[in-house]
Amino acid sequence: IVSENGQNNVESDMVNADDGISADYVTVTVSNFLKNPNATPSHFNDVTISSYKVEFSRSDGGTVFTNFDGGLSQTVTVNSTATFNVMVVRLDEKTSGALAGTLSPYEMTAKITLSGKNGSGQFVNAVGSIEVTIANYGDDVGPLAPAIGSFFADKSEAVDGQSVALTWYVTGDVNELILNPGDIHLSPVGYYPYGTYTISNVDFPQEFTLVAMGIFGVTSENVSVDETTVAPVVPTINAFSAQPVTIANGQSATLSWDVSNATGVTIYPGIGTVAATSGEMSVSPQFSTTYTLIASNADGVKTATTNLTVSNSEPEITLFTGSTDSVDANSVAHLYWTIQGDYTKAELFPYYSEADDIIDVTNQNSIVTEPIQVDTTFVLTAYGNSTTVNKTFKIKVNTTKKNLVKVTDGIPVPGKLSWQIDNPAVSTIDYNLYTVDGDRLIFARNSGQVEDGNGTIFVDYKVLNKGCGYSVVQLVARDKEGNAVNHYSLIHGNSLCKRQQTLQVSTDLPILRRAFPGNVQASSLTINLPADMLGGNVLLKAVSGERDIQMRDASGQWVPLNNGRLIPVDSTRLNVMIRDDYRRKLSDEVALLIWANGKDGQPTGRVVTLGLR
Repeated sequence: IVSENGQNNVESDMVNADDGISADYVTVTVSNFLKNPNATPSHFNDVTISSYKVEFSRSDGGTVFTNFDGGLSQTVTVNSTATFNVMVVRLDEKTSGALAGTLSPYEMTAKITLSGKNGSGQFVNAVGSIEVTIANYGDDVGPLAPAIGSFFADKSEAVDGQSVALTWYVTGDVNELILNPGDIHLSPVGYYPYGTYTISNVDFPQEFTLVAMGIFGVTSENVSVDETTVAPVVPTINAFSAQPVTIANGQSATLSWDVSNATGVTIYPGIGTVAATSGEMSVSPQFSTTYTLIASNADGVKTATTNLTVSNSEPEITLFTGSTDSVDANSVAHLYWTIQGDYTKAELFPYYSEADDIIDVTNQNSIVTEPIQVDTTFVLTAYGNSTTVNKTFKIKVNTTKKNLVKVTDGIPVPGKLSWQIDNPAVSTIDYNLYTVDGDRLIFARNSGQVEDGNGTIFVDYKVLNKGCGYSVVQLVARDKEGNAVNHYSLIHGNSLCKRQQTLQVSTDLPILRRAFPGNVQASSLTINLPADMLGGNVLLKAVSGERDIQMRDASGQWVPLNNGRLIPVDSTRLNVMIRDDYRRKLSDEVALLIWANGKDGQPTGRVVTLGLR
């Protein structure tokens, strides 16, 4: 059995967009030869195949296509071979089946049993199998890419200090929304496909930007509000309602509205522009729907909503996505979804919890997974009164080996740097040196090799600044097997500076928890300082240049550390709350500089590398 393109795997396209979808067929080759080659063949040895059965399975017991029977009329004469096509994936599995709309590759096995009779009326059968992989093989990313259908403010001009309500309509696979100014990050749950957010105490004129992000792309839209000294006359929505407020599936309701001072009125979803004063319209939505009325004029926009409940509607999963589609082994991800219609139960599989691989997520719209160890396809299932629907989302585990090269600081000597290299792969190490923060150093050489992969690097340097400052040196070491490490060393300004006792750092979480929209965990960093530091200050600064972290300041606000923060020292024990800033995902670790200055100006410090998991 082979696929239509001659392979031993059927690549079944499950997403219908520009290229369309269709049933999948395989080519079956059947041979009919006598077991005794010396026997005389006759027409009684001919075989007529009249039917076939397709049965699907997965080794982990996961969701598969429904088994089905098919008819055939194919005769294979004795001592001959016949080749013909049979259907292996039905079209209705792609349009309305449990796995309809699957995006990421999801595998199963199809066993095909051919049945018939020979010329003597005896029943015969033959069994074969082929792998089936379902996915978006048409690369239909158009409907999946984030798109902003509308983005507007509730006014076109305003007086300084007024608030602005921003409203939008977005489509596609969206896993994060960002509003600027303010760098406001919103999970799509509660803001997708329609959302409204109010920003208070705005200085005008002001341009607002909405960014919609997903694994299939990024898009943005802008809207501007001008400054005025005269209060604008915005539209007034006198009434907007649905009657009745509850209908059965297939029935209709009437939307009615009454608006003043508007030059344009639009109703979403599915209606568009309507009369700008008053009117009514019959609607028959498939699911319970929140209708939004947008009234606008030259001075601004006003919105209103009304809810129409549809009872006994079948469920549909309109969104199932994740914060990422790839993780490092034993890392977690954030999954979230939207289910429309009436459903009695929702389940997520697999989950890999200790209790059960299938968990009940009824009335939930998001979850943080357990640590993921292998490539995993998550299946979200919603059970209606007569229909069961599924969507899948696959997360791959990064297999690239990381940080197998070990770098250790040598004993500090003024004017000379040294590092010990330990490499399990025992191959040549290429290294580069950079000054990434503080006073710039001039290296005698800034690159080189360690021939056998294990050994010591010695490099002479000069510091341009003669004060008691610091320099952070980054050493990047790579071996021929692709293993690499970034190592950060802290260099004091010059040999004349008084050296304080080295400060000590302890943390309840030596690795920071990787953050996702709606799920950010903080860690406590404890810094033990010498007594000479009392009355001075401590500088905390992210110096890796690859990923930012945040610190909670005295007012309770989270502030980024990419430009550094000074903290007054009033105790030898300093406790700081830090967290991962999920908006920048370029590295698995961050280097944090801790630089303390006493009242006498004498410094001490260290660089701590914090891994993210």
